[in-house]
Amino acid sequence: MTAQLQLRERAALLGDLRQIVQAMKNLAMAELQRLQRSQPALAEAQTTLEAAWVQLADPAPRPEGAEAEDRIWLVIGAERGFCGAFNAHLADAVSMLQARPGQTLWLAGQRLADAWQASRPAGAPEAPVRVLPGCGALDEAEPVLAAWLQAAGEAMALPAGPRRTVWLLSTGAAGLQAQRLLPAPGAARPWPDDETAAPAATGAAPAGTPVRLGLPRPVLMAAVLHQTVRVQLRAALETSLVQENHARLAQMQRAQDHLDELAADLRRRWASLRQADITNELELLTAALGRNGATDAG
Repeated sequence: MTAQLQLRERAALLGDLRQIVQAMKNLAMAELQRLQRSQPALAEAQTTLEAAWVQLADPAPRPEGAEAEDRIWLVIGAERGFCGAFNAHLADAVSMLQARPGQTLWLAGQRLADAWQASRPAGAPEAPVRVLPGCGALDEAEPVLAAWLQAAGEAMALPAGPRRTVWLLSTGAAGLQAQRLLPAPGAARPWPDDETAAPAATGAAPAGTPVRLGLPRPVLMAAVLHQTVRVQLRAALETSLVQENHARLAQMQRAQDHLDELAADLRRRWASLRQADITNELELLTAALGRNGATDAG
């Protein structure tokens, strides 16, 4: 009976663990549904802001590689666990980036920072990185985005030196993806002194005439740029959260399958023990009947 009691207790524990795993799957699925509902409005905002920036910025591309460039990388990691090797892949990419000169790393999330530290070879020299707040769910996005934007703005406002750019490294549907955030492509169009004047009340504006607004151009440029970068960050964050929760669902499914295998093994062991008990009881009963028969014959 002791072995059967142990099997009962273990089966109860496996049942509790399976319920926990199922609850975590439900949370990941609910988060994916929230992210899916957020996508259309975010895509519309991104399209609108990109179109506004095209109207404000000079389309002539800035020459790349013409001068020394220091790159700041904002790496978006997973702030919650049970998502497989999500942070490990990012940590490997961080180590490769650090091997290049002129790279500064900002790790978004303490879990990513811990994964990067764990992946570094023993005796490796200290490599300074900056740890920024991470985002574990869509509900936490706003303060996290504000912290990222503040860090990027402060970096671009530093005194003159090598040309600085801020890049984003995150996880997309096809794997790791990189994109430049700052400086934005293009430069400000010429803005005449009378640009803020009210437009003429008669006649249609010629095709291609810039829209005249009652705002100083630097103010409008700064506002549009701020919102454009913010939406780019949010889009990358939401895409990362989608991939993180897909990885979490896959991890939880593997855990659930493993628990089901353990439960099936327990049932086989329970059946084997039960069969052994039944056989033992039958043997005892048969032996007792044999003794009683011999006594009656005597």
